Amino acid sequence: VSEYPPAHWCSRAWFSGFSGSAGTLVVLPDRVVLWTDGRYTIQAAQQLAGTGIEVLIGSDPGCPKVEDWLCEKLGRGGRVVCDGRQISAEVGKRIRSVLESGGVELLLDLDPVAEAWQGRPVLPPGAAVVHAPEFAGESVAQKLEHVRERMVKQHATHYLVSSLDAVAWLLNIRGSDIPWTPLVLAYVVIGPEEVVCLLDERKCDEAARTHLMEAGVSVHPYGTVRDVVAELPTDATLWAEPKRTCAWVFDAAQCKVVDEADPVQALKAVKHELEIGHLRECVERDSAAVAQFLCWVEGSLCAGEPVTELTAAAQLERIRQQDPRYVNRSFETIAAYGEHAALMHYGATATSDVALARAGFFLVDSGGQYLDGTTDVTRTHPCGELTEQQRRDYTLVLKGHIGLSRAVFLHGTTGSHLDILARGPLAREGLDYRCGTGHGVGYCLGVHEGPHSISGGTNSVKLEPGMIVTNEPGVYREGEYGIRIENMLLIREQRETPFGRFLAMEPLTCCPIDARPVVAELLSDEEREWLNAFNAECCRRLATRVDSETAAWMRQVSVEVCAG
Repeated sequence: VSEYPPAHWCSRAWFSGFSGSAGTLVVLPDRVVLWTDGRYTIQAAQQLAGTGIEVLIGSDPGCPKVEDWLCEKLGRGGRVVCDGRQISAEVGKRIRSVLESGGVELLLDLDPVAEAWQGRPVLPPGAAVVHAPEFAGESVAQKLEHVRERMVKQHATHYLVSSLDAVAWLLNIRGSDIPWTPLVLAYVVIGPEEVVCLLDERKCDEAARTHLMEAGVSVHPYGTVRDVVAELPTDATLWAEPKRTCAWVFDAAQCKVVDEADPVQALKAVKHELEIGHLRECVERDSAAVAQFLCWVEGSLCAGEPVTELTAAAQLERIRQQDPRYVNRSFETIAAYGEHAALMHYGATATSDVALARAGFFLVDSGGQYLDGTTDVTRTHPCGELTEQQRRDYTLVLKGHIGLSRAVFLHGTTGSHLDILARGPLAREGLDYRCGTGHGVGYCLGVHEGPHSISGGTNSVKLEPGMIVTNEPGVYREGEYGIRIENMLLIREQRETPFGRFLAMEPLTCCPIDARPVVAELLSDEEREWLNAFNAECCRRLATRVDSETAAWMRQVSVEVCAG
């Protein structure tokens, strides 16, 4: 399980041309339908224009669920084929239940595109790399101890680790099998005494083999995971989360299964003190790179030098690559000018690339993978003349960003409780954004991690000190522009009183938020104080990390906002 699958598994994109990260494609003899979510409304319409593929937005009122729609269209006696390696056990169980109630059979042990996909990419051969002890926080033995403590509480004799980020965190290894995320294709099965890693042995060099052996981990072929699960003793109790385990493996278990939430997700979400120390340093270096980049954008435009979305993204990459601990981007950079920024997950291509002009907004959402952390940051840069509506929207987004940044809340609060702090200033003006407000961030792992998040949907995971979460409200006006301001926040202890234990948010990102587009009279005194203090702190922290030209630019964009 991973957010960005290897190309070998990207069947939906191969068949349809839709490249979004969320979607279900249904192919019938006479029609093809794609279900996706609100983030991809515009993108799906553009990428599928002229293909004949219908697009349904799952969150829209009246939109049928995939399984209900199939029952209606196929009727009793119908048959649906799906590769069980590409859907979770949770989804497979739900779909099968509905289909069978409608007399439709579901087959999960076939790969529908295997023969049709000529030249299909092979599974990636990247190596497993040891994550150095000075960055890892805890040893493999310590992490296994934490997991086994939770196994005892669940009365589980065995635990199947399917999420690639959980495997990497648990074994202190990294890889290059997944785009933008330093992960290696592997499973882990933890028993009472033994630990088995299902991994292509060719990925292990001498250092990796020694590392795993010293941790008491034996390596078995990756393709035998289903057999390993099927051969567990019938009196065993296997812990496997259906949401994070593919149906093909989950259904192989012949023993009792505990289907509770994956414990590793909760363990790695709360960062170790050593990890937090590294993250502060890492995010500060990354913020300096972003500040240098934005200074370059403004300087180039003022000098009349051509800048396009693609050349800008390439320049940001070159700047980050100067850091000796830099590994790769943490996702494909979103460098979006003008109306392209209304596409939340826009990716510039040779055919869509446009030049920046001395007007409007340029939105850049980017991040890096470093040996000592993972980053995610968005800034919306004013390229020149702005309309009153653009300035007002920018200020409303900023108000939402500040509202969440200033949150103080009781321990036990979830991200669902806090979402309105970011969304409220926009909602009062009849505006909203069709996505969550924030997500967890891994540590040299996935840029989008849970189990916590900040969104309007239901999330029962309590926010804990040591968790990292993003804060990224926005406004997206189709055909016009998009605005987003994003920082990474650390949840920390604030105080304890007779009324309870209170937590707060600490910004880790320290690239200034451009104050020039702000409509001062829309900010309260507290909001102005927060913005001015944040920008002053950014300038102070980055003073020794940037050149004099960038330092001057930071002071320019950090112009103090006074009462309107």
